Amino acid sequence: MTRLLSPASVGEALAMLESDPEARPLAGGVAILQHARLGEPLGPTYVGLGHLRELQHVEIEGSNLVIGALTTLAELATSTAVATDAPLLRAAAGSAASAGIRSIATLGGNLVDMPAASDLAAALLALDASIIVGRSAERHSLRLADVLGQAGHWVPPGALVLAVRIPRTAHDSWGFQKLPLLGAADASVATVAVRLAVPGGQVERATAWATAVAELPVRLVRLEAMLDGLALDDYAAVSNHRRLRDALEGDASGAEVHDDRRASAWYRRSVLAELATRAVATAAGHR
Repeated sequence: MTRLLSPASVGEALAMLESDPEARPLAGGVAILQHARLGEPLGPTYVGLGHLRELQHVEIEGSNLVIGALTTLAELATSTAVATDAPLLRAAAGSAASAGIRSIATLGGNLVDMPAASDLAAALLALDASIIVGRSAERHSLRLADVLGQAGHWVPPGALVLAVRIPRTAHDSWGFQKLPLLGAADASVATVAVRLAVPGGQVERATAWATAVAELPVRLVRLEAMLDGLALDDYAAVSNHRRLRDALEGDASGAEVHDDRRASAWYRRSVLAELATRAVATAAGHR
């Protein structure tokens, strides 16, 4: 029989998770619904988090934007602070899933359950975000790029994602593109997020990530290298478009791209190249 525990605080929730290795956190419940559709059984114990207001916030802390793990995707998509200081994240949240799912799905749950397919993960990786994880009385800040590079469930038993910390990037250029899976509002064939630091019209630093194409998020390192130092006024040149596509082909060839009933590996690689090209063009227009 499945039990649902209702902690009064984050500290109590962490104590419950630590005392029962089989206990799992429960936020919006979207992952449980998805697993139920696949016929997977419920776990023995869940620790309900949805009522913990201390995990539902969007705050500015110095040069960072800090977002509680229980903030919903709908709240991210309508937050003034997110729109101002992390517009790339706002674009990702507003395009993720359906309106009904966005109203209950949480930031933390989205990153913990199948992050390699997450639209938000692509944006947060491009934004060089960090995750604040709690365990007992300890708090740790981990770079998202480090933890999502690990296969499998990356949050250890007894731990809980508390918040996401994002460097404020209001003055950076950005681009976000995805191709939704036909007939599935909560799935994507490929998602690409690009962020460009462009002081004086020249790219000082480019960060680009793709999700929904492989078992792990894919960093588009060749694309980043090609964009670094590029004057965005030169982007319109045909030669740069060709160079960009060549770089993307190299990035895609280094990943084990999904080849399944939803889409072939060849199709995903083609989509990835097109989406990344559009994302860079969008970023060039956001100056």
